[in-house]
Amino acid sequence: MKLKNICLGIVCIAALSSCNDKMNYHEYTTYDKEYVFSDFGRTAGFVNNIYSYLDEDLPSLVSFASACDEAEMAVNYSVILDFTNGNWSALNPKSLWGYYSGIRAANYFLKEAQDLDFYDLRFAQDYESQMARFNRYQYEVRLLRAYYYFVLVRAYGDVPFTTEVLTEAEANSISRTSAATILDFIANECEMVAPELPITYTGIPDASGGDNPETGRVNRGTALALKARTLLYKASKLFNESNRLEWWREAALANKEVIDYCKSNSITFGKYTDLWGANNYKASEVIFARRVGDTNGPEVNNFPIGMENARSGNCPTQTLVDAYEMIDGSTPNANDLYGKRSAIENDYCCEWR
Repeated sequence: MKLKNICLGIVCIAALSSCNDKMNYHEYTTYDKEYVFSDFGRTAGFVNNIYSYLDEDLPSLVSFASACDEAEMAVNYSVILDFTNGNWSALNPKSLWGYYSGIRAANYFLKEAQDLDFYDLRFAQDYESQMARFNRYQYEVRLLRAYYYFVLVRAYGDVPFTTEVLTEAEANSISRTSAATILDFIANECEMVAPELPITYTGIPDASGGDNPETGRVNRGTALALKARTLLYKASKLFNESNRLEWWREAALANKEVIDYCKSNSITFGKYTDLWGANNYKASEVIFARRVGDTNGPEVNNFPIGMENARSGNCPTQTLVDAYEMIDGSTPNANDLYGKRSAIENDYCCEWR
């Protein structure tokens, strides 16, 4: 009986020893740079997350049209009403500071992903195409960072600026940089990355090696357009109090470059209706657009309350309605359209509605 027990013990020990290597795995609970930047897919996911901070203009229950004189918000629980009912305050700032999360992610990528060669994956069949995509990421990320700074400067003027990954203490002690300095940085970044970005992603394999063009990524036109818009803001009275004419000249040249780019790449004005719908990113006049996908959000949030599931949402003012041409191309005349009502009556109706 003892011999039997001894033999059984030896078998158990041998079995446990043979399983030891297979059971010795690393369970990741924190995704450090060694984990993230050791795989093409995880690296692509990190870059895609930086894209997630891009803004969008779909008219929803927080559309800024109702924060100004373009529309009136009919839904009394919409947070956009904070802009008009006195709730906009230091405790409820409606700020754009969230863009700094995107900026920090961009700074982190540009620092930690520098000079990676993914050597362990060199024998993968798609290694060369994946490396080409990875080498392009640095220019995409730089342009995204430039855009996020542009949005901040456009809203606030002088803002904190850094291209480094800061500690919490450093971030809390950083001072503001002048708007002109940041706008120059943005324009220079755009000029430097533009030649490194493709005109179109058609024909470039996607992250999975397929032939679906990654139309949501920044391209050369994005860089040129952002540079032109940045220099136009710099030259405007918002930042150019002394009206320096050379700044206007720089803006004019940058915008002329965009016009020439569009002309050489068949980017032209198309039908207004092409700008709406799930395929609007294919419209001939679109240089860059954030793709959101199929959604009925604009209809649900803005169609008249009498329609099924509609919430009424943003109600355009008469001024906005009159800004659109008639079906025959003519400019509407409020007096002719509304029984020659006086301007006072029109204003009253707009405000009441």
